[in-house]
Amino acid sequence: MNQLPIGGIYELDFSPSGLILHLVTGLGLGLGCGAEDSTFFSCDLYSISCRRFPTALLFPGLRFGYFNFWTFLSFLFSVLPIFPIFPLGKPLWCSDMFAPLSFSLFSLVLLIGGQHADAQVQVQEPLGTVDTLGVVFKNSTSGCQQAVSCIQLQAASPTDVNSNPEFVTDRYFALQQRQLTPACVVLPESADDVARAVQVVGEHQCPFAVRSGGHGNHARASSIEGGLLIDLGRLKSVTVSEDESVALIGSGNRWVDVYEVLEEKGLLVVGGRTATVGVGGFALGGGISYLSRRYGWAVDNIRNYEVVLANGTIANVNKDTHPDLFFALRGGGNNFGIVTRFDFETRRIGMMSGGTTVFIMEDLETRKAALGLKDQWQWTIHSFLAHAAKYFLKGLGSLGLATNSRDVIREFVALGDESQTDAGAHAFLFLSWVPDLRSFMFGITRMYTTVAGSGTPDPDPPVFRNVSSLKKLHSTNRVSNMTDFTRELDGQNTVLRGKLYVKYIIAVMGKKPPTNRANCTNRNIWRTITLKLDADLISDVYDVFISNVHPYTTTPGALLSCNMQMVTKYEIGLFAQNGGNAFSIHPDEGPLFLFSVTFSQDAADYERFEALAEKVISDVASLAKDRDLYHPFIYQNYAGPGQDVYAGYSEENRARLKQIQRKYDPEGVFWKLQPGYFKV
Repeated sequence: MNQLPIGGIYELDFSPSGLILHLVTGLGLGLGCGAEDSTFFSCDLYSISCRRFPTALLFPGLRFGYFNFWTFLSFLFSVLPIFPIFPLGKPLWCSDMFAPLSFSLFSLVLLIGGQHADAQVQVQEPLGTVDTLGVVFKNSTSGCQQAVSCIQLQAASPTDVNSNPEFVTDRYFALQQRQLTPACVVLPESADDVARAVQVVGEHQCPFAVRSGGHGNHARASSIEGGLLIDLGRLKSVTVSEDESVALIGSGNRWVDVYEVLEEKGLLVVGGRTATVGVGGFALGGGISYLSRRYGWAVDNIRNYEVVLANGTIANVNKDTHPDLFFALRGGGNNFGIVTRFDFETRRIGMMSGGTTVFIMEDLETRKAALGLKDQWQWTIHSFLAHAAKYFLKGLGSLGLATNSRDVIREFVALGDESQTDAGAHAFLFLSWVPDLRSFMFGITRMYTTVAGSGTPDPDPPVFRNVSSLKKLHSTNRVSNMTDFTRELDGQNTVLRGKLYVKYIIAVMGKKPPTNRANCTNRNIWRTITLKLDADLISDVYDVFISNVHPYTTTPGALLSCNMQMVTKYEIGLFAQNGGNAFSIHPDEGPLFLFSVTFSQDAADYERFEALAEKVISDVASLAKDRDLYHPFIYQNYAGPGQDVYAGYSEENRARLKQIQRKYDPEGVFWKLQPGYFKV
């Protein structure tokens, strides 16, 4: 793969032959750039290389909100010719599709909102030195005396550690996590190694953090400044019991790796929907899955936990050995120990059908007019072209490609009705402000699962027929497997950097997303709230979201999204499996939906957009409370800093969790020394 370095500036001589080359590239003639492209973008400089085209085409100066003469020429000679060939059906992914108007029908599926951005920042200075025993030292004498610790954490046999400090930050999802630098990083290869680490931090009272997949959205969720980081990334075993009823999954796995192993045996577990999400945090926080309507959440499908306790002992925790701790781990987060292995009940699931459908919002201008909102004009070339994109979308709508958002909401709510008993159906809605299109886009991601042996699933099952009949801009609906669908959602997440990352179009087409991450300065903000399922409420929530974020839509590169994820009565009833979880939700309170906001914007605007997220959540909560449609539960996997997750649990369950915590961790190793995430 011929990739270009990050951050360099390469000039291109726009000779007549060069402009002709752009025209040819834009039309997709002769170069063969399609699904086989090798594509790499950096955040401040777009760079593309095609396998069949040895010359890299770069355009300096295209930054957030800035559009110079050379990129304008690129737009004229390569993007505009793309529009007339939309009907030809072959998406073009090559070097010239990167102006504000640079999109195709297929790439619009990547505009999904309501999930969470995925980009990494490269470390410019070495973290420190690496000893031969799996411990990384920061080049400093501070930080709990380098945890005193690191020397005492040496394993019995040496381990091979990459001395490149990128491995410390490369596995984080959010910029605010990557910006913290631990004094020492330990990479255990077994539960015994983790136990030694816990013993040392307890003995020396050293602050620490634990990382599984690193997908938490706020600082210190699984990172720490100056303390000890226990990185579980090497605990990646995936084994299946002899009778194939249980999958033993190491905490350091990402879900795509788990599915690749299990699908070879015709098995699945109730796991994550996004490829790069880690097993550990996902499962401890609850774990909503494409299989949840059929089997419940991840916590409801775990038979046993291998846990390192506060005193450094290793315990197998299940409903027979430690029923109280088993209850606490099912919704109690990271407050009780370090789980090194999850033993999931396996499910025999066949192929799946589903994907993402994107709509043009027919009633958008009507909503904005009712709210008194007017688009703000900026006298720049970028603004002119971006507004042209908006009117292009309106033109598509006038051709019959637009759908009233209330029709989509109505069909979504119908899926949660008690009369709808098809347990194979799963769906969530999203609404996003997309800066490059100067418009709001909305849609639905749906999935339909079948049990093994029931044959190939219908690509358009009856439960989704009404949704399929709506006028749409584009859809990725197809029959495939879990691995493929998690990669698609992972690629969609990455788009939430505020730019259309063409490299992830490859991911949507079923290819594995690149492991290299863009060097970006965007931060992610998440907030969530739980509401009772009601079509009028969702429609009005759309208005609250649009009216709040509209003044911020002139901020270059800011992508502002929300989503609605359903929790059915039947699904809530499954929470009672294996003695019940800690969430304190009862079936008669459903159906519910989680409303979440997910913002991605430049770090310099973080505080301003964090206040915006809090206001959106506050306004939606007030709206729901006025209609008696508010529920106190806060899903911790989508919650943000300052949200009191456990306040949404019943007083009885919260008191029970605190009692269990004091029993197994009387000295406060996990609730005093581990400052990150939500505390009981």
